[in-house]
Amino acid sequence: MATAKEEAKTKTVAGDGMEPVKAFYPDIPGTHYSGDIQVGINGKMFLVKRGEEVEIPRCVKEVIDWSMSEDQKTEKKLAELEGR
Repeated sequence: MATAKEEAKTKTVAGDGMEPVKAFYPDIPGTHYSGDIQVGINGKMFLVKRGEEVEIPRCVKEVIDWSMSEDQKTEKKLAELEGR
């Protein structure tokens, strides 16, 4: 059973709750997106399995969403530059 100190630390890292997420898993093994997702927040590491629906802290989901958004912006910019 977790101590009060451990529970307080978990609440601080987890923020205001848990959210379900299913991370994209490609059909082609060995690609950039074939491994599990590692997220570090305030010195605590989280490992999110791809292809499975899991419950993760909201702050971890926000980091993953932000990262995916930046990946999409990068892909769009590269496509524009290649088109020139």
